Amino acid sequence: MITQVWIEEGCIGCGACPTTAPAVFELNEVSDAVVLGSARQDGKTGVNRDERSPLHAKVAVAESLAIREAAEGCPVDVIRYRDCA
Repeated sequence: MITQVWIEEGCIGCGACPTTAPAVFELNEVSDAVVLGSARQDGKTGVNRDERSPLHAKVAVAESLAIREAAEGCPVDVIRYRDCA
């Protein structure tokens, strides 16, 4: 199960991650991917790069596969996650 997800620098705003995991990712106003506040325990929408807020437990359970698929499909390899397996 994935407990944290964040986006490293270099996002090109291709839209693949919100298409794959719309409950976790969206594109912001400058077309960069962000992690939705509704998915994070701290409730803040953003890249989650510095704060690394954990995911809500229900989101972690329901969306782990989609997050993995989004990370694998990212053309610039900037989606990172922590898996507590």
